[in-house]
Amino acid sequence: MSNQYLLKESRTVIELAAKPFAGGGEGDLYKIVAPTAYQNYVAKLYHPHKRSQQREEKTQYLIENPPIGLSENDAIVWIKDALYTQSYQFVGFVMPFAKGQKLELLCLGKLPKHLGKQWQRFSFNAPDSLQYRLRICFNLAAAIYQMHATEHYVLVDMKPENILIQPNGLLAIVDIDSVEVVEEEVAIFPAPVATPEYTPPEFYSNAHRKNETVSESWDRFGLAVIFYKLLCGIHPFAASANPPYDHLVSLHEKIEHGLFVHRTINRAVFSVVPPPHQQFYTIDSNLQELFIQCFEEGHENPEARPTADEWCSAFLIAIGDPKLEAHFAHILGLWGNVSKLKMKLPSVLYQQYLEELHPKRWLEEQVSAVFGSLPPLPITLHQAIESGKQQIQLALTFKDYVLSFIVLGILLFIIGSCTPLGGWMMEDFWLLPIWLINLVIIGLMLSLWSVFPRVVSWTRHIASPEVKARKLWKRFRLTYPQLKRDVIETKRVVLEKLLVKNKVQITAIEKEKIQYEAPLKKYLQEQDTKVKTLMGERKVALEAISKKYLEQTVHNQLLVAMNGRYILALHKRLKSFYRNSLKLLGQKEKKVLEEAYRKAKTKLKEEIDIGQQALMEEAMSIFDLNYFYDKHFNADKLEKASLKKLIEKYPIKNLRDIQTMSQGGNGDLTIILCKESPNYEKGVDEIYLSVKSHQYLEKLYAAYWKYQEGIVYAQTHDINYGKAYFQERYAHKREQDEKLLEDLKDTYQKQLEELQQVDLPQKKQALKKDFEAANVLLEQLIEQEKEEIEKIEQTFKTQYELIYKESEATMSKMTQRLEDMNKDYRIEVQALLSSSSIENIQLNIQEKIQQAHKDIVALEGLKL
Repeated sequence: MSNQYLLKESRTVIELAAKPFAGGGEGDLYKIVAPTAYQNYVAKLYHPHKRSQQREEKTQYLIENPPIGLSENDAIVWIKDALYTQSYQFVGFVMPFAKGQKLELLCLGKLPKHLGKQWQRFSFNAPDSLQYRLRICFNLAAAIYQMHATEHYVLVDMKPENILIQPNGLLAIVDIDSVEVVEEEVAIFPAPVATPEYTPPEFYSNAHRKNETVSESWDRFGLAVIFYKLLCGIHPFAASANPPYDHLVSLHEKIEHGLFVHRTINRAVFSVVPPPHQQFYTIDSNLQELFIQCFEEGHENPEARPTADEWCSAFLIAIGDPKLEAHFAHILGLWGNVSKLKMKLPSVLYQQYLEELHPKRWLEEQVSAVFGSLPPLPITLHQAIESGKQQIQLALTFKDYVLSFIVLGILLFIIGSCTPLGGWMMEDFWLLPIWLINLVIIGLMLSLWSVFPRVVSWTRHIASPEVKARKLWKRFRLTYPQLKRDVIETKRVVLEKLLVKNKVQITAIEKEKIQYEAPLKKYLQEQDTKVKTLMGERKVALEAISKKYLEQTVHNQLLVAMNGRYILALHKRLKSFYRNSLKLLGQKEKKVLEEAYRKAKTKLKEEIDIGQQALMEEAMSIFDLNYFYDKHFNADKLEKASLKKLIEKYPIKNLRDIQTMSQGGNGDLTIILCKESPNYEKGVDEIYLSVKSHQYLEKLYAAYWKYQEGIVYAQTHDINYGKAYFQERYAHKREQDEKLLEDLKDTYQKQLEELQQVDLPQKKQALKKDFEAANVLLEQLIEQEKEEIEKIEQTFKTQYELIYKESEATMSKMTQRLEDMNKDYRIEVQALLSSSSIENIQLNIQEKIQQAHKDIVALEGLKL
């Protein structure tokens, strides 16, 4: 197979890699090797049995009708161009290359181990994971809103496997070619059946949907399931139920019966609810309400399910990022209730007139229209043909086993009662010497039991309509592939003959067309520039209006605190912000009080610890002279030694032995000894120390008086050793300390009570007043803004329509010239295509196609 293909719109030849890098049931994906301009794109080649005229037409529709404002860097990976073989056979399309992992990896309770560190911020254990996941949900909701805003596209197969995610949170919705295309509420290109666990309950009441249009509400269900899995890590219907639902095992069965885990009615229906569902209560209350609205109210009323833009607003509230709100205002309608003014670029007109501009393409369309195309095969029929299956299976049913049991029983009864064989079986059969015969007959009976159901089934099928289907299948499995080849070959041969026959005319038309086409493209580019300029002016004007009305909210403290960019966004967030503000009200003041109390308590405890340490030091100093020396005289060892030697001369074992100490004007020191001390010696009542002999007396005097209060306490309480002194002093101080702590706590409780009973009600009342005033103000401003926007939108609409109509008129004028130029050529082609020889071929093929369609209808649904 050649690796070179032709792009339909650009008429560029591209070269694909030899092998695909990915694939699926529809087709394979190939990297584009050349030219370099397309190396950021990939090509999807449909499997041969998936290529059809309907798929080709759908691809062309998607190319010509992308969502408004879509760029190649958006989250929606849209089709860029259709892909054809060198012989002009449709094979697929090209689209931008999307990087990332499947979103399903973030829908699990735990991140897979093979994901790198850059993904760990999405782990449910990470501190800001909820914020990151909310932003992913918002990006997805915004992308789906952009698609639904076209009113032409429904994804249907909404599932995480069709969404790629990068570590930076960027999304890419792929598999766009499988969307359902709707025009005037009719599905002109139906989508395949969706994945059961993301499919809404109404699907199960119409399990075999045929020729019905899927509404946008279908996508809303799948979207909500994805959001729930992203935020909770589990499917919203994943739980075990009590009777009468205990037999429901699969998720789609629980969806069918509306068994949403957080349903508000009869929650007792669940016997086991997995722990990940507790994540539901950590998300914003607005989001919780939307989930309940989707899965509970939306179970019976699909239109009640939240739309993508409702989810966008709720996620914006939960995220609380004004910059994000401002960035997406252009697609969320936050400029007020704007009219749906869609400014298509005039260059799209070129696509609409391609047949007139390109004679070869017009010829292809004419040939294709004359001969038509085969109806696409259901997957079961296609697989049966590909596998070479020759017969329709005779399915064994419970009925066949019951009938065979009855028939076999009747047959054995007749044999046993009406023939000698019955008597032999009842008597001689069980004799031991002929046990081999017993085994043979038992084996025969078992064989009859296994064969009889099939005999009965075969007999039953002979008298059923399936006989015709079996005969029809024998013929169809051979004729359909041949008919498919005949249609393709006939179109190719006729097209080649017409191209050869009209080569001169086509070449002449192509040459003459050049003088018209280049100026036309230039003109359309200029018109595109005008529209883009108009779009820019419109955005500036709308922003100015938005700013004007936003400035009128600055006098309401609640609205100022919301820090919004658009009054409609403020109105959407107001109720939730007010509820959250009520919850937070008083918490700041309470935290201030708690912090002040905590600091005061900590400081007091530190002071208590310091006091306890001081008591210990005092006790040691009073009753242990060595400790006293080390504490106050250790800096000068000579001084310490001298003092120690001096004191040892007198009956002083500790400071308790000293009644008092006084110092004269000249610095001399008089020490009065305590007569009640156990170390007191009669005749030694006082000690006189001269400053001339002892230079350090000033320091001894100061150190003594530091502990004088404790010394007096020890003397008056007749305490003779340090431990008892410390225990008594500590017990007394502990009572004082506990009283201080209790007083501190009482003060905090009184302040807290005053906050709860006085300050908080006043603030709640003021907040409620602000909320009511804000609500009234916003409603008034929204109406005023709406009126002003409608006026300015009408102005821009008028300007845009003038540009577009002028472009249409110019395009029509140009194409009319080309039509006049190739009028003779077209007449000749039409004459050739309506000739008797072509008509005979056409009638023959169309008759076969019609028969093939009838055969497919007859065979559809059979077990192959």
